[in-house]
Amino acid sequence: MKWIGRIIYILLVSFTTLFIFRYGENKKHQAYFDEHIAGHLDDDAVLLRGINTLLGVNYYREDPLLYQYVSDQGDYQFKLTAYAVGIAYEEAHDGMMFILNNLKIYEDGELVIDPLIKIHITLSDETLLIDKEYKSEGNIGFDPHQPFSVYNVPALFLFETSNYLEKPTIDAKGKATFPSQTGGTPEYATITSITVKYSNRSKDEQGRFVFNDTPLFIAKDGPINEPVLDQHKDENFQITHEDFRLKALFAGLEPNVDELALYHLNASRDSLKPYNRIVWQTMIIYTLSIAVITYFIFFHKIVREKMQSKKESPIQPDSSSDRVIFKDE
Repeated sequence: MKWIGRIIYILLVSFTTLFIFRYGENKKHQAYFDEHIAGHLDDDAVLLRGINTLLGVNYYREDPLLYQYVSDQGDYQFKLTAYAVGIAYEEAHDGMMFILNNLKIYEDGELVIDPLIKIHITLSDETLLIDKEYKSEGNIGFDPHQPFSVYNVPALFLFETSNYLEKPTIDAKGKATFPSQTGGTPEYATITSITVKYSNRSKDEQGRFVFNDTPLFIAKDGPINEPVLDQHKDENFQITHEDFRLKALFAGLEPNVDELALYHLNASRDSLKPYNRIVWQTMIIYTLSIAVITYFIFFHKIVREKMQSKKESPIQPDSSSDRVIFKDE
């Protein structure tokens, strides 16, 4: 039984160590975000450099843009920009990134402080893996009051890869296979519409944020009949896959220096090494805590019993004390 308990303890410590390490990594990323990005969300160059750094984007194309819509007057001001981007791990993947910034919302003449945003997309096919199901709709939200994470940024990514834009084949058991993984020719979904909504941080009775029923912006390739705030809509929205396919232009997995300049690509990023100290500090504190806990669980009782045994054991008389040191001659 003791060995079972020890094995369970080792497994628990192993899982906890992984969790704490990830926690330290998140703290590292948050520190970088707070220092370099949080106060500069409306500075495109700073924001994009930060996204390259934190989210592992290898490059984005500065010119031409895939898409841009700007509203810089009135009660609803914002800028929505789409960039061609690329990532490369074991393989290179083309994709696109939507950024929403320069957001200023006025209600009754007063500026809404730190509004929440939600970017919602609709695709031509069910290719987005969400909650273990493939769907044709998805969204990303951004709350400036919440910590940084890949799920809390004012950016939406779509890549030509499985679980994003590549069309899956679903068998009778619901298992998905992809042509790119089986030697076939992949086909990809396209964006049919994009919708942006905002919340002024008001909440309902359940404590959930309430988003304005009327969208801040809608874009699609066709008539838009539903109401939109200040008529911020685009009925000629269209992005084709040829618009953002870049990897075929490169000699290698990633663009070299000459290709970066030739195709107007930006691969600038910062080093996160100065923030590794946060991970080390977190892991040192955790290791010391585990050492103390381990001692009290497994060793404290043994040490205490040994010390108690030494105190209670009788002291043996020293036979040498009976020897005569002085004697009469």
